[in-house]
Amino acid sequence: MVLIIIGMIDYANTHFYIMSLAPGYTMSGSNGEKIPADIFIKTVTDDKDEKGSSHKVDELIISFDDSLVKNQPEDSKDEKLYKYIIIVPSEKLMGLSGHQNGFYKLGEKLIQTHELATTFKPMVGNTAYYKNPPVKFATYVNNKVVFNSFGPLTKYGDSIVIKKNN
Repeated sequence: MVLIIIGMIDYANTHFYIMSLAPGYTMSGSNGEKIPADIFIKTVTDDKDEKGSSHKVDELIISFDDSLVKNQPEDSKDEKLYKYIIIVPSEKLMGLSGHQNGFYKLGEKLIQTHELATTFKPMVGNTAYYKNPPVKFATYVNNKVVFNSFGPLTKYGDSIVIKKNN
């Protein structure tokens, strides 16, 4: 019985995460309008490098409002905006969650309920997954991520800006 409980705790510790809103982050279009989305933060420890050291990495999980993700054409995954996008600014990575149903939003918390939720398909220039990748460029400079808008985000301008305000 004790081993079962320890196993359940270990499984929960490695597969379930509760994330809070990322303090100080904003998301807007190049037209200055705020984008209806929440930005959550998850800090993970990456794998050890060849020297045996590891470091903490912040992952930003963007949760777009349902008003943006509902009623989109089903025939074009290239321009489709999915509910969750993961951005790892320090590693200059952006992608779709590998398991879109692996998150559950509860007020100002985001709960990851599946280990594959934070695996992702790269979005920037990925011609292996997209015929016409939705994100053509992304820059990661000084607490700011900028990428071209696509799909329903185009009504906010040509680019999207995620910025950490100090």
